[in-house]
Amino acid sequence: LYNKKNDFPLAAAKACSAGVNNQPYVPLVVYGQSGAGKTHLLGAIANEAKEYAPDLHFFFGTALDLPLGISFKAVFLDDLQHVHDQELQRRIVFLLDALAGRGGTFVCTLDAPPALSQVLTPELSQRLGAGLVVELKKPDIEVRRRYASGLCDAFHLDADKEQTLALAQRCMDIRAIDWAVNQIRAYTSLMPGKTTGPVDILDAEAEQKTLTPEQIISVCARFFSLAPEYVTGKNRDKTAGE
Repeated sequence: LYNKKNDFPLAAAKACSAGVNNQPYVPLVVYGQSGAGKTHLLGAIANEAKEYAPDLHFFFGTALDLPLGISFKAVFLDDLQHVHDQELQRRIVFLLDALAGRGGTFVCTLDAPPALSQVLTPELSQRLGAGLVVELKKPDIEVRRRYASGLCDAFHLDADKEQTLALAQRCMDIRAIDWAVNQIRAYTSLMPGKTTGPVDILDAEAEQKTLTPEQIISVCARFFSLAPEYVTGKNRDKTAGE
């Protein structure tokens, strides 16, 4: 699901997966804000690559889980900005060079362009920046609505266009929609017949989590071993509750 503002990263992703045995871009770096859908796109590239090359020996995951001493044809690393270990970053540089030397594939996601990363070593930043770097922008409301609609259909949740639009208006990114639909699925399963639609479920949960002044006063009074009326009363005597 995409629109024109993400045409370029999608075209780069398709070229990367189609050329997995003759890679045109090593590495391919996809960066963007949290919730833009980078992990979804990375997974899509890996799935498409397996379609083009069923015997492809590849790794998909985070750099922290990357096994050492194994020769992969393709490596897909998510959230590279979480790798603070400089020794591990040095190994990733060696892996990148090895893949480039034998026509392999290397795709990673970041929260910022390599050159602006506060975590990457200069060596890794330079090596990543020498590849194709594309920005994945956050999905707009129509893409979010279509995504929410697809999830609701997949999990057999009764949601019409108006309700999925309301979800898209509430949830500003892909991760937020995933969370919301998971909440809706759980509520629908555990509380059948209690609501009339997805947004009602979110409203019900929000209402349950909203603190009232009375609840706050009760907790504070209990902590200080006071009766609630002493907290709200006019008496300012510090020994009033004794």
